[in-house]
Amino acid sequence: MKKKMIAALTGVLVTIGMMPVRADVVTVTYREPNAYTLSIPASVTLTDQGGSVKVGVKDVNIEPNTQIDFKITAGADENGVIELSRESDTSTKAVTTVSTTKGGAGIAKDAVFAAFTADGMKDLYFTAPAAKDGGQLRAGSYAGTITFTVEASEKQ
Repeated sequence: MKKKMIAALTGVLVTIGMMPVRADVVTVTYREPNAYTLSIPASVTLTDQGGSVKVGVKDVNIEPNTQIDFKITAGADENGVIELSRESDTSTKAVTTVSTTKGGAGIAKDAVFAAFTADGMKDLYFTAPAAKDGGQLRAGSYAGTITFTVEASEKQ
């Protein structure tokens, strides 16, 4: 009886040992999103000599082959000219040109003017305000806006 029991148990173990072993693979993934902090001033006050500001990014954590692009998407024309309206008389206009170098060519609307892969700043320069019609700039306070669009894109 013992021999039959041992023989039966051995047969079961041999049968179990011949069964195929199954192994499944589990892929574990995680994606950390791109992150950065923008530095764009809320305003700039121009003098009769023009003015300047810095824009940029800090705390940059982006994927390889990625860059952070800065563009002006509204408020400037294809030559970087920004129109300013006089307070209390919006039909009177002044203009200033924004560029990346003092006295340089204007930043065209929708053109990338700065690209960052790490923390950094870019100087923007504004020319002295002038009357839009070419005459004398009339006394008063003038204001206008420009809109920056910033996005992470594939490195060029």
